[in-house]
Amino acid sequence: RPDAPPEGEWPKGEGQEVQCRDPFFAFLFYATIIAVVAVVALFGDNLIEDTANFSYLGYIYAASITGLFGIFISAVMLLIMMRIPTVLVKVSLIMVTALFAVCALLAFIYDQIIAAIISIILLLI
Repeated sequence: RPDAPPEGEWPKGEGQEVQCRDPFFAFLFYATIIAVVAVVALFGDNLIEDTANFSYLGYIYAASITGLFGIFISAVMLLIMMRIPTVLVKVSLIMVTALFAVCALLAFIYDQIIAAIISIILLLI
């Protein structure tokens, strides 16, 4: 950008207050960890003892392949979002408008008048 400041002279932002901004999701996160630890504490020994002839290798391969595929797809999507953000916004607006129109049409076809009215209102917003 021609109006950008020279390298190293970017203005600093304001200092933010240190606080938890999402206590509900923090609670869910800790509840999930506690639940996992509780299940392992209650049933972990039995699982290890009962699996003398069972191999977890297939599960490890499946989890590894799925994780690597997820990382790859996330990286590709991030590159696409950084390369063509305006196109993505335009496509999403067109798709949302088209889907509301389809919802309104289907609601009229199936005699769901309230759903059709809501879809038309959301389509016109």
